[in-house]
Amino acid sequence: MTDNSSYIPGHGNSCDIIEAKPLKGKRYDVPTMQTFCVRLSGECFIRCRGNSECQSFGIGVVDECLGQLQCRLYSQRTVERSDLANDKKYTYYILEAPTCCEEPCTNNKVCRPSTCKCVCPDGFGSNRCMCPDHNMSRVFDKDSPVMLPGVMKQVESGNQTWGVTDDQKVWVLRNDDTWQMLGQDKFNYISVGKAGVWALDALNDVFVRKGTDTQNPFGTGWTLVSSPSQKLVQIDSGSSGVVYGVTRENQIYCRAGITQQTLSGTSWVNVSGTAKHVSCGDYGCWAVRPDNTVGFRQGVTVQNCAGTEWNDFSGKADVTQLDSGATGAVYAISTNHTLQRLNGICWKIPWGTKNWKEVLPRPFKHVTIGDTHMYVVADNGTVWKFSY
Repeated sequence: MTDNSSYIPGHGNSCDIIEAKPLKGKRYDVPTMQTFCVRLSGECFIRCRGNSECQSFGIGVVDECLGQLQCRLYSQRTVERSDLANDKKYTYYILEAPTCCEEPCTNNKVCRPSTCKCVCPDGFGSNRCMCPDHNMSRVFDKDSPVMLPGVMKQVESGNQTWGVTDDQKVWVLRNDDTWQMLGQDKFNYISVGKAGVWALDALNDVFVRKGTDTQNPFGTGWTLVSSPSQKLVQIDSGSSGVVYGVTRENQIYCRAGITQQTLSGTSWVNVSGTAKHVSCGDYGCWAVRPDNTVGFRQGVTVQNCAGTEWNDFSGKADVTQLDSGATGAVYAISTNHTLQRLNGICWKIPWGTKNWKEVLPRPFKHVTIGDTHMYVVADNGTVWKFSY
């Protein structure tokens, strides 16, 4: 995976580049704030950045601009490709966070004019050097994974680790190295987090595990939970204590009213946007879009599970599945089945630098981040345990 930032010529800046996220060949057909002709694409960026209501802009080649570029400013933004018209003459841009050529590096660090990137000394990192190293999300050791016995379709980990085999039987990991089958119940998908253990059966009915506590961490039985109007095909019990799920139609739901007294919650709430996979970590919830792009849901709390808005990673991220866990760490499986890590995450910047780094090329299909370890399922079903 690569950073999809586009560096376009600036105008009147202290450096010659500015950063935005492009969707090439796409035109946003909604009412514009302003439309005018510019000589350089950077002029359009500067006008948008200088307008507090501007969230995105489009640059196109049209006859009426007589050899110059047409600039369209928008008071809204989208990364849903269904909202955008195909037009080879246009590129649609979403504003990225200001670079250090526009906003200074924090902690008295130096901005490199040639790239508009902060030069961070030891002890600091991420965007504009905002994250102290001790506050950065966990990085697991890629060089010393341990292969566990058995073959799994899916593994999920929180304070305990659970697994599902191809025959839908449920297993729990004992002593960090031995799988034990848990009863005769069968499930297609399972998820473990601070909101409890949740599962979907072959009919996509929703269940939550009852009786889990420190004395009996694997619980005593399952309780059926009402489904939203469209049944879920994937569910996530987040380390944040929030439960998210997605339907076959890529609709997103969260479960409201989850408390220690009411583990099953009270109702399903529709969350704006679309996703084929969701995961909630300490800092918020993540979505993998139907086109494999990634979004981060801001403002998610137990009291307001739907959150407030999406911080979108525009362009192709090539992610099929991801997981977010303690300290906000995010690892993902790419469409090429490689294991990827999102860099630069801390509580100040929960979405990180939006740069992905390949961790291992081995063909993988599923990743989960637990309280103490990360587990990755290979294409052949073998399970690898990583420490940090």
